This record gives sequence, structure tokens and C-alpha cells, in this order.
Amino acid sequence: MKGNIYIARRVFSVLVLLMAFAASVLAENRVYMEDFSINPGEQKTIAVYMDNEDAISSLQFDVVMPAGLSFVGEPVKNLSRITRSSHSLTKSAINGTTQRFVILENATDPAKSAIKLNEGALFTIDVAAAKTFKSGRITIRSIVGSDNTAAESKEIVMADYSATVSAYVGKFSVDVESVELELEQTQKVNVLLSNDVDINGLSAEVMIPAGLELVEDEEGELFGYTDRLSMNTTIVSNPIEGGYKILISSITLENFEGSTGAVFSFIVKATGETAEDAQIEVKNVTLSNETSTSYTLEGSAVVPVKVVTEPETIEGDLTGDGEVSVADIQAVINAWKDGSGDVKFDVNGDGEINVADIQYLINLMKK
Repeated sequence: MKGNIYIARRVFSVLVLLMAFAASVLAENRVYMEDFSINPGEQKTIAVYMDNEDAISSLQFDVVMPAGLSFVGEPVKNLSRITRSSHSLTKSAINGTTQRFVILENATDPAKSAIKLNEGALFTIDVAAAKTFKSGRITIRSIVGSDNTAAESKEIVMADYSATVSAYVGKFSVDVESVELELEQTQKVNVLLSNDVDINGLSAEVMIPAGLELVEDEEGELFGYTDRLSMNTTIVSNPIEGGYKILISSITLENFEGSTGAVFSFIVKATGETAEDAQIEVKNVTLSNETSTSYTLEGSAVVPVKVVTEPETIEGDLTGDGEVSVADIQAVINAWKDGSGDVKFDVNGDGEINVADIQYLINLMKK
């Protein structure tokens, strides 16, 4: 009997320990950064956050930076979580890419040693991106906290966390929403660039659907220059399947002028029927800077295209201006006075050009 009681007590004790361990494992504790973008050559302030269900009195973790990104200066406490006197906050280098952050509690009363609140930023710190920086990931690892609020301190280990850092250099677009042409008509399309960093080179693919072709501008160029390109900047184009590959570069490495506006243009001409889903597309746009670092911009600029092979006719539009107006009535009056036999002025189709045709046009204008 005594043996059974002893065994029951041992089982109960093990269960209590297992429950305590499970509660510690299942508790949601994490240290993290939010994903962010940064311009090459820029300095930016970011925050390091902690969400914790357990009380955390002290904390230590390492931050591994991607190539071209580095911390600047010292971290600044978020005083709503870490007051001036409650905790110390230090940063030290582990190696060229890794920094260690340590938050130590200074409280004389262990019961009051926990970092305040259960979520939000612990501190902020500046990061700097080199002009050669390309996108990467920041990893927070070796995250260990301690809970000193009880008589016996408890160690709390947290999972590693990674944040994506994107190098943002700009975006591109075109200045038309659609192209609708009759045969032999032309339309100019400007390619616009908004760049947040200095740029001295660009490459892109310009895809032209069947039924359209590129024609030279007044300067004899398939791809036109704009005021953003210096006299030492050239545009070279080569045919590829379905379009052209273009390269804009400066032999003196001069930057594009300004930060917004058109960088090049092209003129399309309608030569035949187009498919129902035909479109002009500018894609695979890549920018380069003074360090010869290249950045490919996301997405593409798409322009729906329609070629009208048989222009729509409007009844009573004798002048061809797209509407029935007083000008068409005057044309009938002139034909009537001149005794013209041109059947197009016999708009009511009765075989004569007279006042009845004028009345017919007036009726069409009322519709």
C-alpha cells in the first residue's frame, strides 16, 4: 500500500514538472525585426521588438547583418519598456558581420526586474547601406532570456528570427494607359523612371506585338533621348524575339538628370491586325550606379493595344470629325447649292440632295 502511495506521488511530481516544462516551451516569446527597404547609400532607423508571454528580466542575442549593411552608433532605449535606470543596454562586435546586444536588469527588487509590457520595441538603432548594397536578410540568433522575478531564475531560449531587407532604388512606368490606332497611324510612348538614388545606366526589354512596328523619330532614332540624358549618354538597341533589348549608358559615368520623368521614348506604328490580348510591355528594367552595382526593378509596364483596320463610321458624319454637327449640315447646304451629285450628301437616301437631308441631319443631332 505504501509503495503504491509512493509511486503515485512520484508520478504526480513528474506530471507537475512536465506541465511546467510544456508551459515554458509553449509560451510565445520572440525577438524580431520587421522587414524593411533601404536605398543604397542611405541611413535608416529601425526597431528591435520583443513579444513575450513570460516575464523577461535580462536578454542577450546576436544580430548577423548581410553584406553592405551595418549598424551606426548605439541603440536607443524605448523608455516605455526599458527605463533609464531599470536596465542597461549594450552593443558589442562579435565579428565583421555580427553584433551582440545585451539587456541587463539593474533592479534591487527581483520581483520588479522584468522588462515592462509584453510587446513592442525594445530599442531603435540606425543602419547604413553601402552604395553597393543589394537585398539580403538580417538574422537574430542565439536569443536567450532570463526570468529573475521568482526566487529561482529561469532561462528562456527563443527561436532564431530573420527579416528581409530590400534595396530600393526606384520604379518605372509608361505615360499611356492604352494604344488604339488605325492602320498607318503612330503614337509615341514615354518610359518614365522615378529613382531614389543616383543612376547612370539602364537596360530594359521593350516587347512589341504583331501588328505594330517601331518607327524612327524626327532625329532618326528608334529610341528617343530625353532631357534626363546627358550628351555623353547613348542608347544602343538590339532586336530580340518579339521586341528590342536596349542599353542606356554614359561614357563619362554621368548620372541621369533629376529623379523623375521620362528617360527614353519610342514611336509605334499600326501595320496590321493585332491579337485580342495584344500589348506593349516594358520589362526586365535594370539600373546601375557609380559603383557599377546593378538593380533589377520589380514588375513590368503593360499597355493594351488595339489596331482598328476598318474605322468605325458614324451616320451623318460627312466631315469625318467623329460627330454629327452644324458642319455636316453646312456641307449638305453647299452640295445642294452647287448641284452636286455626290450621293454621300443624300443622307436620307431618297435620291435627291435637298432640305429633307438637312432635316435628317438635325434629327440625328437630337439623338
